[in-house]
Amino acid sequence: MEQLILIETPSRPVEYIKDGMLHRNHGTWEERNFCGFRQTRYHGEPWQFYISGFSGPQLADGSDGTGRVLRFDGGTSLVRWM
Repeated sequence: MEQLILIETPSRPVEYIKDGMLHRNHGTWEERNFCGFRQTRYHGEPWQFYISGFSGPQLADGSDGTGRVLRFDGGTSLVRWM
């Protein structure tokens, strides 16, 4: 019996512009460039920002007051919660 050799091939997302924003459809999930920030969603759920971490001085309620949000270009931006 002949053995099949499976070769992994990278899939390419389908890119399109909608509402002035670049979208990438990866099949089961999507990403978009929302004013320079990366947003993702699965199966048509609401769009979400990717928060990569929290730090900084604590606020009065004990929570951290500074966070980093993933940018579409792969970098991060500092965000302060007020």
